[in-house]
Amino acid sequence: MLLEVGPRLTFATAWSSNAVAICQSAGLRSVARVEMSRRYLISTAEPLTPALRAAVSAALHDRMTEQDSLDGSTPYSLPLEMVLGKLPPKTFVSDRKPYPSKPLSLPDGLTVADALGRPIAR
Repeated sequence: MLLEVGPRLTFATAWSSNAVAICQSAGLRSVARVEMSRRYLISTAEPLTPALRAAVSAALHDRMTEQDSLDGSTPYSLPLEMVLGKLPPKTFVSDRKPYPSKPLSLPDGLTVADALGRPIAR
């Protein structure tokens, strides 16, 4: 049995409010609600009776604020395009130029290990 538990459709959680605020601050103004749900995959040797299914469901969620998928009103995933709409693609251009590198030249008799151990002269 696959059981999905999430907030009631009439109940917006604090998690949702924070997620919507993040989406809107990122420019996704059409996002009105985002909720999180949990899925349980329950395996049994015998098929569950309706009474046992109800008992398992009641043990896994709070009926006051959450609903399960047993009543057919499960939360569902929407295609991303349907949620976000047709957003224009964002193109990022970098005008950074590579820093010209030069070979390191040390005075005669000075090794790299000695140079790294000395204080930096400015």
